Amino acid sequence: MQRMKQIPMPRKQKFEFLGILTGEGILSPTQSTAAYREVWEPAHEEFEADSLWAGYNCATEALKSSPVHQIIQRHSKLHELTRTLYLN
Repeated sequence: MQRMKQIPMPRKQKFEFLGILTGEGILSPTQSTAAYREVWEPAHEEFEADSLWAGYNCATEALKSSPVHQIIQRHSKLHELTRTLYLN
């Protein structure tokens, strides 16, 4: 978490990140819309920063609407892809 907070991710990069997550099937189209909304109007003040942590949490907020049988799988894929793209 601390490392994610230190990695800059301006709004444009958040949009790119969410686009990748949608293209990879981690976010559904409906969840993607919710995630983009989180970029513009974060539900939590701490996620207003231009950081990877804030971008990641736009996705986790949207994933809360996942079907019960897909929640763990989608969160795992989110974490794996985030680690591959930004934390290695």
